Amino acid sequence: MPENKHPSSLKAKIAIATASFFFCLILLEIVLRIIGQLYLSREIINYGDLKSSDYVILCIGDSFTWGGAVTRYETYPAYLSEIIKSRNPHKKFLVINKGKCEYNSSQVLKSIPRWLKMYRPNMVILLVGSANRFNPWGYNSYKSQGLLSDLKDIIDDLRIVKMLKLLATNLKAKAFYWDEEHLFKEEPRSIAGYNYNSCLVYRERGFNYIKNKQQIKSAVPNDKLSTAWYYYNTGKTQQAIELLQSAIKNNPHSLENLCALAYGYEISGDLQKAEKLLQQAQQLNPHSKFVRGQMDFFYRDAQNFYQRAGKMDLALEYFRKSIELNPDDYKNYYNLNRAYDLQSKYNADFFIDFFQRLLQAHGWLKDNSVFMAYLDFFKEKKLNEDKISKWLRDDLDKLVMLCKENKADIIIQNYPVSFPMANGSLKDTAARYGLTFVDNLETFNQFTLKNETDTYLFDDSHCTAKGHEVMAANIYNVLATKKAVLQ
Repeated sequence: MPENKHPSSLKAKIAIATASFFFCLILLEIVLRIIGQLYLSREIINYGDLKSSDYVILCIGDSFTWGGAVTRYETYPAYLSEIIKSRNPHKKFLVINKGKCEYNSSQVLKSIPRWLKMYRPNMVILLVGSANRFNPWGYNSYKSQGLLSDLKDIIDDLRIVKMLKLLATNLKAKAFYWDEEHLFKEEPRSIAGYNYNSCLVYRERGFNYIKNKQQIKSAVPNDKLSTAWYYYNTGKTQQAIELLQSAIKNNPHSLENLCALAYGYEISGDLQKAEKLLQQAQQLNPHSKFVRGQMDFFYRDAQNFYQRAGKMDLALEYFRKSIELNPDDYKNYYNLNRAYDLQSKYNADFFIDFFQRLLQAHGWLKDNSVFMAYLDFFKEKKLNEDKISKWLRDDLDKLVMLCKENKADIIIQNYPVSFPMANGSLKDTAARYGLTFVDNLETFNQFTLKNETDTYLFDDSHCTAKGHEVMAANIYNVLATKKAVLQ
């Protein structure tokens, strides 16, 4: 009878649909793993021959060891192998690259017993910890033993789960460019006396008041500022810059000229020069509402520029500066929080200190519920980061002990970029065990001071080929002091 067949038919369809769904998930997981293995094939590359080698060096860690965006022959293990061979031709060295993208300390800890047994290294070079902040695999088992914790770690290790997390992160980043005014019950208050619309009019003065070159010559032949704005608005940025540079030589205290020249450098992409000029104007008149308005405008542009370039740490710095300039603009706090979750340069302690300094400077903020809520938010972040830091340090302890048990010397290096939690844990572990420590961060900071960062680091903070060469040279300089290794 049809009325009896319908329920069972519906159940069968639901069962088939459910089975098909899980089959597709399993198939997708298999495909992602196969693609991953093909993409990560460089992990097997050995820079030498294991059987005939006198000394084996095992390099372990995450994408900073694996290589990031460079080829397998441009990684620091590859360059280290070349340096050793060229300077020590009488001794057969083997350098092995076992870095894996986004590996955290627990994943390295799980793999290292197999690697120690397989390669029997004389030395292990370790660089791991940056991924612990966003890759939770192993943390559940670290917190508590049991079937449920193991199941959570298995789920975290699924390629599908990782893909969904990556998509979520990308969507979160794209959200920076969406209009978020609906999130605020009221428009953020502007700097006292500063009118955003008047700032826009100022920046368009050349377009509004001057129509062509003939009018410049006949109407305002001596008005260099208006002429410069005309040049800006007709695409002649370099002419405007040169004109304003000349004007500032004659009148170095003109706030309008300094701000206009800053705008020229800003639209030319030289944000550092632009900011220095605005700071110079602010020093001339710290209470100028006009200059404060121009700085606020600049900070907004800088935030957008660095967000679109993927440099969330720099975007975060300009959100901080905006808050410092205008502490009751609530949207900056919201965006600061969003940017924070997409970077690794700053830890929660940095912003807790920042908020507390603001409280000292502006006592009224203690009665501001929005401000205090964000301060509490970063205090919660700190508690979580402290837990992750302890997890990383405990894993590093276990890694060191495993190397010692297998009679392998160990060198610990830090990251060439500012990852406070990871770099602090690595340096502390090296100090506690009396291990050799390679300070890459100090070396790369010198490049920053010389404005040479782009030569050695990509926008995502991973090393370029030249950056990997520097890391290899840093390690070799340490090896050269070990006479038992290089002789």
